[in-house]
Amino acid sequence: MAGRLSATLLSVTVHRNGRPTAAPRPMDVALVARLLNPVTGELLAARAFEFRASTGETVGAGKLVAGLEPGTGAPLFEKPVALPDVVILDLRFTVLYQNDLGPILGAAINKIVDLVAGKVPIAGDLLGPRLHVKIGERISEEYGRQNLLLNATSTGEPVRALALELEAPEAVRGVYLIDATGRSSAKVSPPTVFIEAGETAATVVLTVGVEPPPPAKAKKLKESKVKATGKATAAAKGRPRPR
Repeated sequence: MAGRLSATLLSVTVHRNGRPTAAPRPMDVALVARLLNPVTGELLAARAFEFRASTGETVGAGKLVAGLEPGTGAPLFEKPVALPDVVILDLRFTVLYQNDLGPILGAAINKIVDLVAGKVPIAGDLLGPRLHVKIGERISEEYGRQNLLLNATSTGEPVRALALELEAPEAVRGVYLIDATGRSSAKVSPPTVFIEAGETAATVVLTVGVEPPPPAKAKKLKESKVKATGKATAAAKGRPRPR
C-alpha cells in the first residue's frame, strides 16, 4: 500500500434538492462518498452524510456530523484507509425518496447501488447513467457526481482544499405533491424537470491529501513484543506448579 487518505469534509452547498423553484421546501438529501480501487473494482470505503436542506443552503460539517468542534471539518470516512498506488474518490449527491416526491420517471431502468457492496463495476458506476443509492433502508436518486483520480504514491505533499461541483449526468424528471392552498386540496404535479443534464446539483468543499504509511519499525516492534509474550506464556505453562 502506498499511503493513507487524509480527507476532510468542510461544507455542502445544495443547488438542486428535488423540488422545483416554483415550489421550494427543505428536502432529505445525502452526500455519498466512496473510495474505489480502479484496477480491481474493490470498494475500499464508503460513507453517506444524510441531511435536510433547501435549495441554495450551505450546510457545514458541524450539521453533518454530531460532536464536532466549531469550525472543524468532518472526516470523509470513519476510519483511516490504506491506499493502493492509484485510487478513485467518488462523490455523489442524492435526493432520498419521501412522501411528497415521486415517482421519478425512468427510475425503474436504473441500477440500485448498496454502499456495503464489496466490488464496484467501474465503467458502469462511474460513467453510466445516474444511480439509485441504498442508504440504510431508504433509496435515493442521484442528482450529481464528481470523482478524483488520486496518485497515492505522492505522500507528504501539502493537503489541498478543493471546491468540487457535482454535476448531473442526465436530466431528472418526475412529479411531486403540490401543497393544499385554501379550498384546493393537495394534488400531483404534471411531469417536471428537477435538474437538467450538466447542471450543478451541489458544491462540496473538502481537503484532500495522502499521508505516509505508518512506520514499519513500529509494526516490527509490536510483532516482536507479541512473540516475546507468547514465548513467556508458553514457558510459564511448562513450569511445574508448586505443591
